[in-house]
Amino acid sequence: MSIAKKLVGQTAAYGLSSIVGRALNYLLVPLYTGVFAPDEYGVVTKLYAIVAFLNIVYTYGMETAFFRFSNKPDADRRALYHKVQTLIICSSLLLTAGFILFASPIAAGLGYPGREEYVLWLALPWGLMP
Repeated sequence: MSIAKKLVGQTAAYGLSSIVGRALNYLLVPLYTGVFAPDEYGVVTKLYAIVAFLNIVYTYGMETAFFRFSNKPDADRRALYHKVQTLIICSSLLLTAGFILFASPIAAGLGYPGREEYVLWLALPWGLMP
């Protein structure tokens, strides 16, 4: 029975953010459809799809790899964690810098020329927005 409790606890811990994010998105749909014109709401939908893809690109499945290699008998979990964390932070900073530097061509490539703020919204944490 303790294995089931542990599984439920870990599922809740790791799945809670996903559940909260989806619930917030669901609750915001009436606001979006009431505030945005149909063509503007299409932009929001497209940006959400891009964010889902960027979540994969930014983490590149490293959590699965970390759990796989950390469960090996001779694994130094602390050293492995620090290496993985450093790699993800460095690559995320490089990707974010690329999005910021090339915001104009990326926005044009997405079909929104002159709307670089869309790319910046995707690249920067909300607290860093101008």
